[in-house]
Amino acid sequence: MVNTTAAIMAIPAPLENIRLVGDEDKHATLMFFGETSSLPDDAKDVLVESMKMACAMLFPFTERIRDISRLGNDVPPALVTLLTDSCLSQVRNLFMMNPAVKGYLDNTKQWSSFTPHVTLGHPDFAEEAI
Repeated sequence: MVNTTAAIMAIPAPLENIRLVGDEDKHATLMFFGETSSLPDDAKDVLVESMKMACAMLFPFTERIRDISRLGNDVPPALVTLLTDSCLSQVRNLFMMNPAVKGYLDNTKQWSSFTPHVTLGHPDFAEEAI
């Protein structure tokens, strides 16, 4: 399946233990920009340049897990690790200093608040009831 959405994600280092939990590819979505077709033609170049700047200034960084919870509207909701957000907001703020990146974000429907997390999987509720 071809992915037609644009996002900036933080990916755990190759040897991070979280990669061993659940069936999802591990990442924390920092910014979601929606369908690529809704973005200007130069958006990829703008986002890549912003990523290079952020990498030079802030990466690598560490976030700690503060809890494990359910999140989202999927059925069943995703099982996630909630992160402390000690660095992710700084990374997001750095990206939003670029007016074009902020504009892409503002023109895309977002969740009501940013909840820093890594999705572990979508296990069925029945498994939790046991």
